[in-house]
Formats: sequence, structure tokens, C-alpha cells
Amino acid sequence: TPEESEKALSHFREAICIDPKYAAAYAAIANEKIIQGLFSTASKKEIVNEARTAIEAAKALDPGLADIYTSEGALKFYYDWDWKGAVESYKKALELDPGNATIYIRYSSTLADVGRFEEALPLADKAVELDPVSISSLHNLGWVNLIAGNYKMSSEAFGKALELHPNW
Repeated sequence: TPEESEKALSHFREAICIDPKYAAAYAAIANEKIIQGLFSTASKKEIVNEARTAIEAAKALDPGLADIYTSEGALKFYYDWDWKGAVESYKKALELDPGNATIYIRYSSTLADVGRFEEALPLADKAVELDPVSISSLHNLGWVNLIAGNYKMSSEAFGKALELHPNW
């Protein structure tokens, strides 16, 4: 909810007050701002400005943190329409953290959204392999298969998501 999102941001900002060099908190702010944009709970200008600032702060503190590049990829894709740049950011994130399901989710969704289904589908499958009970992994698998025209597989993924999370 918008309230939960603001609460999360408050906690991330508090973490920075406690430790201004905590790069993960900056990356988390960037990610949360992007999520707010996807669900239209904040203005685009607010999202982009704070997300960019947080990404740059996190890079300055810990350029080896994969979450930075995951958020950067989403920012490039959804707000800059820099699809090539988004893919490069996701590749960098995967180099740094190949076991992170969120990276596979975002990367596969980006590739699917630009019609690169043969590359997107294995990444969506990998996200579910890494996090088989995640609503995000299963929803993404359903989405990628849906836009790839694999309707049976899409239905199965969405069905599994609803089975595990019936109130979703």
C-alpha cells in the first residue's frame, strides 16, 4: 500500500541517519521509489530525482552492491526508456549477485517487454527456481509467458501464485 511504502522509506532513511555509509539503504530507497512509480503512488519527478540520487550515493559508498544496478536497470527501463542501458545494468547486477531472484525478475520482465522472449523465459524460470514461493517470481513467470504467447504456462504460473497466496 502507499502507506506501507512510505513506512519502508522512513525506515531506510532512518538507517542512513544511523549509518550514512550504509549503501544498501540508499539502494533500497531507489528500489522503493521505483516501485512507487510502478504502482502510481508517487509522482514521476519525485521518483526519478530521489532514485537517481540514492543510486549515485550507493555507488559512491559500495559500487559492488548488486541492488544498486538492479534499481538502476529499472530506472533506465521504466523512466529513461534506455533499454540497452537497463540490460547492461541487469547484467552487472547478475555478475555481482547471481543468486538474487529479484534481478532475474526485473531482467526477464525487461527483455520480455521488448520482445526478447527466448532470453526472458529462462531468466523468469531461474527466478522461480531461486525463490519458488515468491509472489513476485511466480507473477513474473506468468507475465513473461503471457506476453510471449505461452498462455497455458502463464495460466499455470498465475494459478500457482494464487494457490500459494490466495489473498493476492
